[in-house]
Amino acid sequence: MSRTILILEDEPDIRELLAIALDGPGMRCELSGHLAEAKTLAQRLKPDFVLTDINVPDGSGLDLLSYVREHLPGTPCVVITAFGDMDSAIKAMRCGAIDYLTKPINLKELKAVIKDQLKERPHQTVEMAESEVADAPVDSDDKVALLNALEQTRWNKRAAADLMGLSYRQFRYRLEKHGIQ
Repeated sequence: MSRTILILEDEPDIRELLAIALDGPGMRCELSGHLAEAKTLAQRLKPDFVLTDINVPDGSGLDLLSYVREHLPGTPCVVITAFGDMDSAIKAMRCGAIDYLTKPINLKELKAVIKDQLKERPHQTVEMAESEVADAPVDSDDKVALLNALEQTRWNKRAAADLMGLSYRQFRYRLEKHGIQ
């Protein structure tokens, strides 16, 4: 039974680093580089923990915090940012963040925060999320976009992932979801 961590980070390298550092036995990271996609993932997956950057291309990570607080009350959220100041820290806490970390991130500190928060949360939300994902309808537009990207890159999956602005991991997940080999 794994726990889901939703990561909203616009920098692909940092997003992947966080996923590598946090993924492991009992942990699964879902990654997003855009606020709209992160909200959709939050709604569908009901993550056990949310990690968000403040500055993202299509808005603010604080909007994700507000969304999570409204739709998934009790879900712990941590804000990370390269531009830390007292005002943004206060805003983050008011939006529901349990912690505020500045980049470069101390991964040991982050893991400790996540471990402490997940200890207190039951696994029930993850079981519901996994069954909802299994029952979720497949988005045909997403499948078409994946196939177009693959065709444009002559079926080079890494290049197609880059073309779509996805991590290779996210891209593989979507391929698997749509049954594309």
